[in-house]
Amino acid sequence: MSRLPGLVMQRDGLARLPATALEFGYLVRACRPGDENTWHDIGEGRPLLGWTAARFSREVLNSRDFDPSGLFFVTYGSRPAGVACAWKRSGGGKVGELRFLAVKKSHRGKGLGSFLVVKVLEYLRKAGCRSCEARLNVSQARALKALLSLGFRPACAGRGDKARWQRALRRIGAGGAAAAKVRPDHKPDSHTGGEGHTHGRRNREGQRARH
Repeated sequence: MSRLPGLVMQRDGLARLPATALEFGYLVRACRPGDENTWHDIGEGRPLLGWTAARFSREVLNSRDFDPSGLFFVTYGSRPAGVACAWKRSGGGKVGELRFLAVKKSHRGKGLGSFLVVKVLEYLRKAGCRSCEARLNVSQARALKALLSLGFRPACAGRGDKARWQRALRRIGAGGAAAAKVRPDHKPDSHTGGEGHTHGRRNREGQRARH
């Protein structure tokens, strides 16, 4: 599974992570057999982040780089409420990835997204990673705000990314200091094929992560 498309955010240093907790009634668990159906449930009848359950099973759950203990689901009662995945590519060195961050609309505003991000960072730290990348579409305002608050910073992986980041940050009211921290010299890991590839094919950048 190659690198997902979108604008890059990166957090350097995983030693000190913020403390997060779930509200009463919520639980977290790792992946287990049959969770392609859980993925479908979080999508509420639509392909979650543009991924059908069949594609998620084929290209994620059956990938050689996939570790079930790094895919986290938050549940409420017996129903899933959110998901996030830690990804450590074969030969990927000390850089891990945050993928597939999504929270059901009815469960947003309860800190589930931030909790899931920290779970992913904890996993990557234990796996020996020193930094974490995430890719977002400019329309993912909730996820962007959450990642900024958790120490992620915008980085430029392609031509025009700096201007796109500055527009996105202004749109969420984070222009000034955050815009000044846009990293102009970020370079994607060469073995992944760079930006714009997902599972060996071009994907629409308009995928929306629900946070």
